[in-house]
Amino acid sequence: MGQVPRSAMTCPRGHTSKVLDALAGEIPRYEMYAKMVLGINGKKRYEPITDFDRSLYAECTELLRQRSAELVSPCRPASSSL
Repeated sequence: MGQVPRSAMTCPRGHTSKVLDALAGEIPRYEMYAKMVLGINGKKRYEPITDFDRSLYAECTELLRQRSAELVSPCRPASSSL
């Protein structure tokens, strides 16, 4: 639990793996707890999630649900025979 450096994590037994591999296609069970922000000095840092962040997330989730039919999804380019 907690934050991890880059995309890797280490389990309590000491095994290291990529976070996405460890999720095995499942949605994470944990709530959002931190956000990366860019400081005035140009350096990245983490800050805790606030009620404001949660309300914005809920608003975006609802907008995506309401407008899903209007969205354009990325697709893979067709194979070229050239």
